[in-house]
This record gives sequence, C-alpha cells and structure tokens, in this order.
Amino acid sequence: MVSLDLEKFYDTVSIYGLLYKLISLQLPPYLICILRAFLMGRSFTVQLNDATSTPKNTSAGLPQAAVLSTTLFAIYISDMPHPSNTQLALYADDTALLTQSWHTDTTA
Repeated sequence: MVSLDLEKFYDTVSIYGLLYKLISLQLPPYLICILRAFLMGRSFTVQLNDATSTPKNTSAGLPQAAVLSTTLFAIYISDMPHPSNTQLALYADDTALLTQSWHTDTTA
C-alpha cells in the first residue's frame, strides 16, 4: 500500500474541469447550473491584525469546509490513472494505492 496525501489539492481543483466531468457523467442540467453557481464567482480577503485586504476573485478550488466539496473532490479525482494491477481507495484528499503479489522471491 502506498498512501498519498494530496496537500492543498482542494485549492487547485479546476472548476471548469470539474464541471466538464459532471456534464460527462450526465448530471441533469439544472443540477449543473446549481453546482456552477456554488463554485463560480467566489472571492476571498486576508485579514492581519486590523488590516484587511481588498477582495480577490478565485478561479480555482473548492470551498473549504463545505459538505459538498468532499463529494465534488471525489468525483474530480475518480478517474485518476493507476496501473491495472492496483486499486485506488479514495477518501477526501487522502488516496491509497493498493496492490498485492504472490511472488515470494525478493532477490530480483
């Protein structure tokens, strides 16, 4: 087993790529519109002591701590390529690559 922790991966999810995958999965158009509204047009500010930055738009990433983000992230990485003799186990941004072998010869 190889365990992968995809650090800050929620922040780099392509919104357009995710929407494309949702369309490819043939989700109903009304649901795509709702998810698009949920994902697009977001902004953020930074506050340090008494100073607050001007709002900046974000063009990528999933909303942090949103219940729906975990499911959307799982859909986004569900087609992650992997060797045919392995299995992927996905949970949030943690990924495990599982394989087994019946070979006992370790001298190769």
